[in-house]
Amino acid sequence: MMLNTGLLHVTPQMLSVLTDMITSRRTGYYGKMLMEARVLELFMLQTEALQEKFPGKACGYLLESAGDIEKLYFIKELIDKDPEMDHSLKKLSRQAGLNIFKLKNGFKSVFGDTVFGYIHHLRMEKARKLLLEGEQVSTVAYLLGYTTPNNFSTAFRKRFGISPGKFKR
Repeated sequence: MMLNTGLLHVTPQMLSVLTDMITSRRTGYYGKMLMEARVLELFMLQTEALQEKFPGKACGYLLESAGDIEKLYFIKELIDKDPEMDHSLKKLSRQAGLNIFKLKNGFKSVFGDTVFGYIHHLRMEKARKLLLEGEQVSTVAYLLGYTTPNNFSTAFRKRFGISPGKFKR
């Protein structure tokens, strides 16, 4: 049995450690030592689960750069608020106080997509929504920052497998 908590699952082994923590009758110095040991054990189990879920450098990045994660979420929020804006890596890295390498690798590790892949995904979802609401293809193209409707149509077709004009119908 595994409980889904969003990012990671609570395994039976983790549940056992949590139960021991809740039901422990130890108090004082030894009770505190036991709790600290159990917290470390939970951290180890979560780290193992992270390594299994995100093999390779993702887990290492998360563990080595926990302070940068908040900055990466800040960048994600900036992008979410205005995906049409011209988000250059240089500008985003300056806004977050991260170097470009940490921004690129950290974003991919934490969110599973590149910065520009994520921006493209948001723009295409917004395009789909606008087309369903009846907006003209050229209007959607310019709203999303494309220089020509042809560039937008190519990107839309590549993403959804259908031209925006046919999708709109």
